[in-house]
Amino acid sequence: MSAVLIPFPLARTAHLVETTAARMARLPEDMANTHLRRLLEKMHNELRAVGVDDQIVEDELICFARAVRARIWHEVLLPGGAA
Repeated sequence: MSAVLIPFPLARTAHLVETTAARMARLPEDMANTHLRRLLEKMHNELRAVGVDDQIVEDELICFARAVRARIWHEVLLPGGAA
């Protein structure tokens, strides 16, 4: 018997998105991009280690990166979390 492992959508883990975006916002652009790239690599390795299909991992990481970047832009355009 086998099962399909479906990970919790990474882009919906608000705390992780917010903390990642906040950290990136405090760093120079090149260091922020390096931080995100390393985090995505770590997530990739962890998800693959537990058997998540490579295509699912790639899709989730793309969504997560987009959510982080959207959060950064939200803060740039609406500082202080204005509606």
